[in-house]
Amino acid sequence: MHRLLWRGLRVGGRRLVGAQHRGGARLAEPSPSAPLPPGPCARASRRPAPTQPSNTARAKQVHGCPTIFFCRNNGYAISTGTGDQYASDGIAPRGLAFGMPTIRVDGNDVLAVYAATLEARKIALEEDTPVLVEAMTYRIGAHSTSDDDTKYRNPDSPEEGWDSERAYWEARSPIVRFGRYLHSRGMFNVRMEEQLRKQARKEAIATLNRAQAADKPHVQTLFSDVLDELPWNLSEQQSELVQHLENYAQHYTVSDKQLGGLKPR
Repeated sequence: MHRLLWRGLRVGGRRLVGAQHRGGARLAEPSPSAPLPPGPCARASRRPAPTQPSNTARAKQVHGCPTIFFCRNNGYAISTGTGDQYASDGIAPRGLAFGMPTIRVDGNDVLAVYAATLEARKIALEEDTPVLVEAMTYRIGAHSTSDDDTKYRNPDSPEEGWDSERAYWEARSPIVRFGRYLHSRGMFNVRMEEQLRKQARKEAIATLNRAQAADKPHVQTLFSDVLDELPWNLSEQQSELVQHLENYAQHYTVSDKQLGGLKPR
């Protein structure tokens, strides 16, 4: 679940200094990293885990915050299919249960998602209410590089004519669908696509090479990206990490620059 943090918001007496996004009219304020006037913000759930959004959704609805909850329901939560997670018809009924205007949209249709998001924004602003958007899609890849999704992915296609569930959904890829739409409108063609793929690959490789050559970040950034003052438990963890790196230096390639003066207690 992506966290929305507002500059000035205090949690446990500590000010959050993480990523800044647009909040509701009563919460948002422009900041150097987000110089935007108050307006609706989007909270995105990458997977349909059933319990995560509940408290936030309830609070936003009770206080009338114009927040867009965008749930990308891709059918899986790490290694668990939605059929094993909840018995309801997706996430949309939960929005209705919280009294929120709710939109369900084909998440593989780029234009439909755009239109649904515009409508959600309009409702949020005009009615000063949170809105839930559920985009129905499919997770083609594994959850991570260490994830063997063959152990839990449904091997059967939802319709006849396809070898597997994955093959069924790959044919409905939003990239493929939108590409066909652009082709049909004369806005794109095979030659343009080939050139785009070559250019994108070239840029990706160049970016990867630059990233590999760049210095590794300072160890302290593991602890300093959310709170402006470290609580005691994070301070202890930071000190323990530095001590660990020093004790087992032969197993790590950590430079003095990355430690930057940090010392264990």
